[in-house]
Amino acid sequence: MKKSLTKRYIRHFAAKRPRMAQVTNLMRYLFFSNFKSSLVNIKRFKPVHSGIIITQKCNLKCEFCVYGIPDRDLQSKAEVTMEEFKEMIHHPLFRGSIKFALHGGEPLLHKHFFDFVDISSNLRFFTTTTTNGVLIDAFLKDIVRSPLNSITVSLYDSHLPRQLENLEKLLRERDKARLAVNITRIVNNADFLDMERFIKLGIELRVDGLMFQNTLPYKTKKDVCIFDDNSEYIEFSGALREKYKDRLDVTFPILCSRSDKNRKCRQPMELISVNHRGEISPCCKMVFYSKSKYGNLSNENAWNNSNYRHLRSTLLDNNFDLVGDCECCYFLSNNIYGLR
Repeated sequence: MKKSLTKRYIRHFAAKRPRMAQVTNLMRYLFFSNFKSSLVNIKRFKPVHSGIIITQKCNLKCEFCVYGIPDRDLQSKAEVTMEEFKEMIHHPLFRGSIKFALHGGEPLLHKHFFDFVDISSNLRFFTTTTTNGVLIDAFLKDIVRSPLNSITVSLYDSHLPRQLENLEKLLRERDKARLAVNITRIVNNADFLDMERFIKLGIELRVDGLMFQNTLPYKTKKDVCIFDDNSEYIEFSGALREKYKDRLDVTFPILCSRSDKNRKCRQPMELISVNHRGEISPCCKMVFYSKSKYGNLSNENAWNNSNYRHLRSTLLDNNFDLVGDCECCYFLSNNIYGLR
């Protein structure tokens, strides 16, 4: 599935008639990322994926979501202003990106969401967002008219009827917008047998893709995650892959490993996300609970500060102890969002 995901991004990227800075950065990344010596103190290329957390507001309160955890200082309803957004997206670290994501919270709650989409599109980024879908009907016309390239709807049982109703409305208008519409579902060790129901649902709705995500133990025990020694899951998912391989683009959950020696994650080498304060996260799964731990866009050496270099080193060399942020993360053993 990674190959189809990568192929899709490259196809849309080419259709955007990318800027020379983007093309050059992509070529440099594809070449220099072959050499481990170039992946700690990175000077040859800039991030190929980027994103901004535009709001921490959300209209739902899901127990598994990191934005519902009081001890991680995410209860402030901070939002990026228009001025902050323009300054961030024009920062040199964003200039060479292919893909740009508008993160939340619930991104559609931000009053400037569609202005942000316009700005990103004008810079020729492949622009994406993830939403809970509850507000799609209220913004349907705006979504269709916008140059947004991809929207992913996260499906939750407690809101499923409303989400599916809104999805159907959006999918009826999809061709007008040239918009990729995807769905995602978080699964765990207790409910993975329900995956087939969502695959059938995706086929019925005719979505562009379905991504299953493993559970990360933000405030749950590790045994909730699906591990790579779960023989029942491996047999079940193998049967699903074979049964539906030609019917829907399905990304199955990345499995957690009881060993931390299979380190394939390369997100800190190719991705950058920032919050409203300009604080950097080197991974789409890390939370901004440690202020400026990985630096700030205002820092002169933001892409290569000591914490950033140490994190990269731990992923490239098994002799280093992993940083706490990476423990029991399913991305550790996979690089699904990478372009290689």
